[in-house]
Amino acid sequence: MTSRFFDRSRAILLLWLPLAACGGGGGGPAPTPTVTSVTITGPEGPYIVGGSYTFSASVTLSNGQTQAASGTWGGDAPTVGTISNGVFAGVSSGEVTIWIDVTVGGRATKRLRVHSSYNGTWVGSYRVTSCTDSGQMRTSVEFCKDILRVGRLAPLGLFMSQNGLSVETTVFLGDLELTSPPAVVGDDGRLQVNARLTAPEATIDAILLLHQPQTTRIGGTISQDWRPMNLIGSARVTGELVDVDKAGLAAVAPMGAPVHSLEEMLRAVTR
Repeated sequence: MTSRFFDRSRAILLLWLPLAACGGGGGGPAPTPTVTSVTITGPEGPYIVGGSYTFSASVTLSNGQTQAASGTWGGDAPTVGTISNGVFAGVSSGEVTIWIDVTVGGRATKRLRVHSSYNGTWVGSYRVTSCTDSGQMRTSVEFCKDILRVGRLAPLGLFMSQNGLSVETTVFLGDLELTSPPAVVGDDGRLQVNARLTAPEATIDAILLLHQPQTTRIGGTISQDWRPMNLIGSARVTGELVDVDKAGLAAVAPMGAPVHSLEEMLRAVTR
């Protein structure tokens, strides 16, 4: 009698154990994770006209994991920058929003600012808009009358090397070579170059305020301060850039001609 009881209890126990191992039938497969967000990743800039930058997309799942995603890329300002298959190309200075539409997850966006590229050699001229002189620069040299009189076109060359937003510039006023410390391209695409030539005959300080109306042309203004070493007086000149066009990265800027007197400096600035 007792033996039958234990045999029956053992059978019931063996039947219950598999059910317990399966969770007693109260569970089931874990839910499939869903997409909670879409993100665009890539270089943080600066983004420069003519540059190419590769972006990618990823999705975050409800279980906290991330995985790469594909979709359709687009942008709202193709005149500023274009994007295809995640590759963005800067076209002109300005702002553009790029996006990717992922089938499961929706759209992700990223706002980009494209900055002007001043890299290269630029050749053109500037038209004198005002000139004031004093002392012997007026009476002896007649600077504003004979050298840089109002309305005159004078040659201008720029050799510019850009790294990111930093630009190093050599300015050529005719054959005179002025150097400048690095300048930074502003968010509006404008660039201020402060250049100087220091010689035994005179010191010339020039300030150029530059912008790019086209990717192959520079516009802006120039001002010059002339201070001769052996004469009393000074001169100040302002002008506007005229047809300063890109000559190509391979073009060689003119070398500054050596000068040995103030008279040669005055001739060199108009050559």
